[in-house]
Amino acid sequence: MDSDNLVGFIGVGKIGRPMVERLAGQEWPVLAYARRSEVRQELQLNGIRSTNSITQLAESCDRIIVCLYDDTQLSELTLGDSGLVESVKPGTVVASHTTGSPATLGRIAAAASARDVFVVEAPFSGSADVVRGGELTVFLSGDASAIERIEQPLRSYCRHVIKAGEPGAALKVKLVNNALFAAHSQLATDAVRISDELGIERSVLFEALAVSSGGSTAMKYLSETRGVDDFVAQIGSYLRKDLAICESLARELSVELGAIGSTSHGGPLSLRPEL
Repeated sequence: MDSDNLVGFIGVGKIGRPMVERLAGQEWPVLAYARRSEVRQELQLNGIRSTNSITQLAESCDRIIVCLYDDTQLSELTLGDSGLVESVKPGTVVASHTTGSPATLGRIAAAASARDVFVVEAPFSGSADVVRGGELTVFLSGDASAIERIEQPLRSYCRHVIKAGEPGAALKVKLVNNALFAAHSQLATDAVRISDELGIERSVLFEALAVSSGGSTAMKYLSETRGVDDFVAQIGSYLRKDLAICESLARELSVELGAIGSTSHGGPLSLRPEL
C-alpha cells in the first residue's frame, strides 16, 4: 500500500466509526484497525480497507489517528515492545483523540520522540451525530509541522480546528470544557426538575431555552434524549472519567476549581468516579 496519503485509524467505535466514514467519504484512503471480524466485514462492505494487524497498519501509514476511550487503552496500544510507537516508521504522525491525562500523553510522546515519531494531542468536543455532519471541534497541540500534516484529514470531520499551543494545552482546554459541561449538565437537569414542579411542559421549556440566554449545549443534549436517565446513560461515564482527570490535574497544579468544581458535584447527577 502507498503510504503517501493512506490514513491509519484505530478505534472504530461509536465515535470512531463515523470518523472513518467521513474520511472515506472525503476521498481519503483509509486503513482501519479492527480486532473483530464482523467489524472488518462491515467496513469492507462500505469500501473501507481494514486490518487486524497493528504491524500492517504501522508499516502502511505515516499518518495515524487513534480514538480510544481512556489512558489505559491508549497506553496499552502505544507503549511496550509490540506497541504502536515501536511499530511505526520514523517520521510518522500519531494523533490521539483520547481525553486523558496530559502526563500520560507526555510519556507516550517522549517514547515516540526517541524514535523520531510525532504525537499530536487532538481531543475533541462533539457527538457521533456532530461527526457525521462534519461539524466536530478539535483542539490540537504538538509539533507545528506534524499538526500541519494531520490537520488535512482531520478536517474531513472537524469544522473547528483550534490550535492550543504547547504540548499539554489541548488536553487542558478539553478538560476545562468538560468540567464546565458537567456543571452545565447539573444545572440543566435541575432546571428541568424546577420546571416540572412549576407545571411547565418540558417541550415548552426546551423550546424557550433553545433561543434564550439560559440555554446551553447540555440543555440541548438533554432535550434530545428521552429524559434525565437516558441523558446520564449517554454521557455519565465520560463525564465521570474526565472530571476525575481534571480534578487530579488541578490538585497536581494547585488550581482551585471553585464554582465549577462544586456545581459539578452539587446537582442531581451522580458524577463521582465509579469505584
